[in-house]
Amino acid sequence: MPNPLAQIYRARQYRPDYFEGFEEQMVDGLTKGELLNVEKCPWLKNFMHEGFERFEIDEITPSNLIVIAYYKDGTHWVATTARMVAQSRA
Repeated sequence: MPNPLAQIYRARQYRPDYFEGFEEQMVDGLTKGELLNVEKCPWLKNFMHEGFERFEIDEITPSNLIVIAYYKDGTHWVATTARMVAQSRA
């Protein structure tokens, strides 16, 4: 039986200290599926350069997720960190 509560996340652009040109953007109120939406998380476009293959969501804990950008040459980068901030009726 599906969970009647939808998880709501706060997403942040992941930007390690050694990256340049990335802003520390954040978006509140996203569902898990919206974490892959370039319109909702515009910083994802920064990872869609030559060789980009796909984004995937990885669950670190039930309330902490990351979005990973994968490339054709086998490299991958964390693009987004997301933390559940609420649950609401679906």
